[in-house]
Amino acid sequence: MKKIRTLKKYFGNKLTVFSFGLLIFSSLSCNKKIVGFDMYYRRTYNIPVGINPFVSTVWNSDYITPDTTTFFTVNASSSARILKVIPKSMQLSSIYPSGNTTLDNLTRVEVSIFDPARPAIPAQIIFYRDNVPANTAYTLDLLPNAVDVKDLVINSKKFIISISIQVAQPPPRTIETQFNVYFTAQTE
Repeated sequence: MKKIRTLKKYFGNKLTVFSFGLLIFSSLSCNKKIVGFDMYYRRTYNIPVGINPFVSTVWNSDYITPDTTTFFTVNASSSARILKVIPKSMQLSSIYPSGNTTLDNLTRVEVSIFDPARPAIPAQIIFYRDNVPANTAYTLDLLPNAVDVKDLVINSKKFIISISIQVAQPPPRTIETQFNVYFTAQTE
């Protein structure tokens, strides 16, 4: 009887401490919901025929004018409420010639953003994909880089997205490719 009372006393105190610790730990959430909205841009570009597999081929978009007025109006926000803008997702899609052109000969993709009118702000790598899977079909999802690009996307009048690719072998024909890029504007 004395042994059982001792065990209850020993485990009772440990159980109380464990329960209290679990309660405190569970109140700390690791999955904070990000408050904000997404900003979306789409452009097309060509992967040229006969590019050199030993060097990177770089394509720069035309100037992209951030449609901040529309984004702010739709999301009831303003530039003063934006804390930071981070890359969320980017997808490359082969759109022409359709049905028989895949992106599987890509080996490396790096995407950066910059504003030539503001050289004091360095270009930022926003998405990348090293060792592109050999079974890549018509679309390729890139991995986001967690950098704040608010100065380029919100505070600039326009910006350029630059895509650098390396191929395993030159494509047999020009591949018209579309990119869809999402940024998340985090607000207060």
